[in-house]
Amino acid sequence: MRNLLINMILVFCVSPIMAQKDIIMKRDGSELQVRIIQMNSKYVVYNLESKHDKEDKQIDNRKIYMIKFQKRGNVFFTEQGDRFDGEGDGKVPKGSTVVYLKEGKEILVYDLSMDTNKISYKLSKKKKDSFKYTPKYQVFMIVYPDGTKDIISEFERPKEVQQKVQGPQVKPREEDKSQFVSRSEPTFNSGEAVILTEKNFVIKAVVTQEDENTISFYRKGFTKGPLYHIGKQHVKRIDYIKTNNKSKKRRK
Repeated sequence: MRNLLINMILVFCVSPIMAQKDIIMKRDGSELQVRIIQMNSKYVVYNLESKHDKEDKQIDNRKIYMIKFQKRGNVFFTEQGDRFDGEGDGKVPKGSTVVYLKEGKEILVYDLSMDTNKISYKLSKKKKDSFKYTPKYQVFMIVYPDGTKDIISEFERPKEVQQKVQGPQVKPREEDKSQFVSRSEPTFNSGEAVILTEKNFVIKAVVTQEDENTISFYRKGFTKGPLYHIGKQHVKRIDYIKTNNKSKKRRK
């Protein structure tokens, strides 16, 4: 009887400690429950602490979206592998939905819904609270209360989009230079263009519409692919190669 009591005490005391593990969330949405051993500028060393696998392993920082530390909170990673502290402590209240933004942010929300362009939600259960809105292209993943994951915008992109700008940016061919319209002189054109985002991604696109706040486009060569919308605050430059407008007036 005494041994039984001792065993029960050990189970209740030890199990919670063993269950406390760090979580690596990859950029494809998958997770690893681990114990973090070491981090540096290139990779993270971890251990699964499994009876069948006790060896230390490592993962490239560029494959990680975030790490949920049990005692330190959240640490996010950029696409280049740089890490920074983010909002959230990893604790999710019952009944809440978790929204993860591509910029590296965890938001606990309620009454979430979405349409083709944006998601809407409340930050509390209070009925009087107003809805907040976030464009879908800024959302990486949504985790619902039942644990279901919904990848909204994937990080993996075609090579022509992943290309980073180095040295002179977005060099057009000599014969096309006269056709380019500088982003410093805004236009309301549509047509083939090269978009340089704030994160230095180069996107070869076919712009369907550009207004004062948003650029709508689909990727060149993928006319049957999805239509994307990007806010101009996330665009460094847009150069039109071909325009559908008969007149190419530059507005001051």
